[in-house]
Amino acid sequence: MHQAIALYLLNHRIVYGLDIITIESIIKKEMSSFGITHNSGGYIMLAQIMQTTLKAIPHGASVVEAAEKMRQESIGGLLVEKNGTFVGILTDTNIVRKGVGAKKNLEQTKVEEVMTTTLPTIQVSKTSHEAFDLMGDLGLRHLIICDGDRVVGLVSLRDLLLYFRSLEPNIGVD
Repeated sequence: MHQAIALYLLNHRIVYGLDIITIESIIKKEMSSFGITHNSGGYIMLAQIMQTTLKAIPHGASVVEAAEKMRQESIGGLLVEKNGTFVGILTDTNIVRKGVGAKKNLEQTKVEEVMTTTLPTIQVSKTSHEAFDLMGDLGLRHLIICDGDRVVGLVSLRDLLLYFRSLEPNIGVD
């Protein structure tokens, strides 16, 4: 099953038995049975699947504190806040690559030292497919969702895969 997910992520396709079916054909086939509002292309709008409860951590918190919060919340990323404004995103990948991999003392290392400072955003009016494509293009697993300049949510690759799985139960999500 993991090979199927890898193929799906790399080629935007799903292996279904021996047939390869595009995401679009599955969504068009299954969407009406779920009663989900969608655009003319058949893709769900991000507003319907995004996380609206934003999880954040202060920029000066330690990486250990952030990792503990991520563990408690069962999430892979936190928005980083400074003076009431989001200034970055900290993901489990940041912790591994810039913290553990760089052999930093994670109890003394501040979140702001390992966070991603360029906030990867997408507008709330976009679709699940557009978010998936943008994640693939940028090599990311989290996107911050905005309504104009205002942050209104977050979507992760896991959120998208869980949605796609609701359309096609043969897709596995660990």
